[in-house]
Amino acid sequence: MIMPGNLQAGVSGLFTYEVVNGGVHITDYPDNITGHVEIPAEIEGKPVTAITGVGLTGAFFGSNLTSVTIPPTVTLIGTTAFAICFNLQSVVIPDSVTTIGDSAFYQSLNMESVSFGSNVTSLGPLSFFGCRALTSLVLPPSITSISPRAFELCTELRSVVFSEGLTTIGERAFLDCLSLKSVTLPASVTFLGNNCFINCPLSSAVFLGNAPTVSGNLFRKTDPEFSVFFISGKTGFTAPVWTPKSTGFPAQVISAAPSPSQKWLLEHDLPMQTPLQQEPDGTGVSLLTSYALDLDPFKNPASGLPAGGLLPNRMAMTYFAGRPDITYKVESSTDLQTWSTEGITISPPDALGRRTASAATDTPQKFLRLLIEK
Repeated sequence: MIMPGNLQAGVSGLFTYEVVNGGVHITDYPDNITGHVEIPAEIEGKPVTAITGVGLTGAFFGSNLTSVTIPPTVTLIGTTAFAICFNLQSVVIPDSVTTIGDSAFYQSLNMESVSFGSNVTSLGPLSFFGCRALTSLVLPPSITSISPRAFELCTELRSVVFSEGLTTIGERAFLDCLSLKSVTLPASVTFLGNNCFINCPLSSAVFLGNAPTVSGNLFRKTDPEFSVFFISGKTGFTAPVWTPKSTGFPAQVISAAPSPSQKWLLEHDLPMQTPLQQEPDGTGVSLLTSYALDLDPFKNPASGLPAGGLLPNRMAMTYFAGRPDITYKVESSTDLQTWSTEGITISPPDALGRRTASAATDTPQKFLRLLIEK
């Protein structure tokens, strides 16, 4: 069917689409289909360049999909494209995507992780609003501005890595992120919108540059021990109290930017100079191990420790390996005396930073161990 304005509509398998200026826009998909969805890179010889919808209803709005593969031809994830996808657990956004539209993943309640491609420049308002299972974010340098309410009500969000280049955090961007205990703001940040970190039990905020312009409220309903840290010589701050607007916050001067492990300590309400060799009472696991394996240092670590398993003709171990300042080494042994890395195969990291190491089961007994060094 040919329609006016150089636009052609059609159906391919379960996908409804339009051809717009030579590229395919996915506009609809059945809501009742469950499981994994693989969006094709092309339809009828034309590249799939956008995931949009019809009017304000996104292509996968309200879908029951649990996971999705977005091809490296897509440049736009449009308004409400994956909104209210309650069963969607994770998403990898390819490097081709530059724009994530308004409410694109709005209230996808069970989405635990999102991996951003390196060329995303625009996050629309409410784009990840209410993604309550999302635990961590790493935002690429291409994102220079975070739109209003982009991550509001992400109640399980514990850590956010802002890259140098970010200049603006919009109004209510992280409001009601009830698990966010610490943020480190790069030197490039020049503006913080009204209520952007309100109702976050944020015990600390670390500023790496000069004090930004602040619009209205900033850190309200935080931890009672909340403190602002700023680097000696940066302008616009005062200690022992910094008052960007009508509200003053306890402020401390530090000599240099905190290391990744010091940021992690702050996120868990620990002084940044706490030795990682310490072991919190009752856990049996050192702070170094908790940091390396991305564990909560004050909770039972059993669920996050390396998990063993069996593959065809191989034994395997899965573990978090996402800390850039940690060396992870897996060794095998047949007698618990002599250990070696020979014959160990290690997978690339998944969207959550986990790797799987495996070794052939070619002897009557074999053991695997994980060594962690900083």
